[in-house]
Amino acid sequence: MKSSFLLLIVVALFSAPIALGQATNAKPKLGRKAQQVTTTLPILAQEAKPSVQIAKSSFDKFYERLGISYFGAYTSPNLEDWDSRYAATSPATQSTRCNNCDTYAHGLFNQVNFAYNFGAKLRLNLVPRWTMFLAEPSDQDPGQRGMFLVEDALIGFSGVLFVSADKKFSWFTAPRMRLPTSLATRSNVHPVFGRLNYQLEWNNSFTYTFNTEWEASLLLGNRVWIFDNRYNLSRHRIVLNPSISYTLNETTKIQSYFEFFLENNRNWKSINGKYPNYINNWQNLMVGVSHDLTPSLNILPFVSNFIDTVPYSTRSLWVGAWISYTIK
Repeated sequence: MKSSFLLLIVVALFSAPIALGQATNAKPKLGRKAQQVTTTLPILAQEAKPSVQIAKSSFDKFYERLGISYFGAYTSPNLEDWDSRYAATSPATQSTRCNNCDTYAHGLFNQVNFAYNFGAKLRLNLVPRWTMFLAEPSDQDPGQRGMFLVEDALIGFSGVLFVSADKKFSWFTAPRMRLPTSLATRSNVHPVFGRLNYQLEWNNSFTYTFNTEWEASLLLGNRVWIFDNRYNLSRHRIVLNPSISYTLNETTKIQSYFEFFLENNRNWKSINGKYPNYINNWQNLMVGVSHDLTPSLNILPFVSNFIDTVPYSTRSLWVGAWISYTIK
C-alpha cells in the first residue's frame, strides 16, 4: 500500500513538467496583425527653416512698375481723290492752298508709351512717335521722301485723379511736353526766329458711365507752341472733344467722336503787333467700331469727315483705323 502510494507520487512528479510544457506549447498562434508590436516613440519637433528669398535686382523692380503699350493710326486719302497727298481736306480748301491738311494719306502714325508707376496717382510717361509711309505721294518722285518720319516725343505724367463713390464718374489728366525733334512743326510759320519749338500741353478727360451700355466723355485740351524760348501764346490751341460709346457685347463697342479746335491764328502782340484772335479751324466727326481681337489687342476702323464748313464734299471724307496693343 505504501509502496503503491510512493509510486504514484513519483509518477506525478515526473509528469508535471511535461504537462506544463505541453500547456505552454498549446497557446493559440496569433494572427499577423496581432504579432506586430507597435512602439510609439516620441517625435521631436523640427525647427522650420526660413524660406530663402532671392533678392530682386534693381532692374526687376523697375520692370515690374513699367507699362508698355502701342498705338497706331492708319489714314487713307480722301474719297474724292485717292491719289491725294493728304488724308482729307476741309471743304473750305482752295485748289492751291490746304487749310486743314494735317494728316498724310496712306500713312501709319505710331507711338509707344513707356509708363512708369512710381507709387503715386500719376505715371511718368515717355512716348516716342513717328510716321511710317505706306505709299509714295503723287507729287514726289520715288525715294524723295523717306519711309519713316520722326514726329516728336512726349514726356510728362498721366493718371486718374478722381473717381466718384459709385464708380460712374472719373477724371483723367495728362500734363506733358512735346520735345523738339527734327520736324518740330510742319510749316515755317515764324521765319524771323526759326521753326524749332517744343510744345506744352495739358489734357483732361471727364468720363461718365450711365449704365453697362452707354458711356460719355469730354476731352478738354490746351496746347501751346514755344518758339525759341518765347513763352507766350503766339500759337495756342484749345481742344474740345466730346465722345459717346455704346457697348454691343464684351468685346465690341460703337464709338463716335467730335473734334473741335480753336486756335489763335498765330497772332500775338510781341510778334506782329496783333492780339490773339481765336478762330474755329477744325471740326471733324468720326464714327467707328471698336473690337477687342484679344485681351491685349484692339482695332477701331472708322469713317471720318470735316464738318466745319459747307457745302459738304467727299474731299473731306476719309477712312482709317486705330490699333491699340498692350505689351505689358
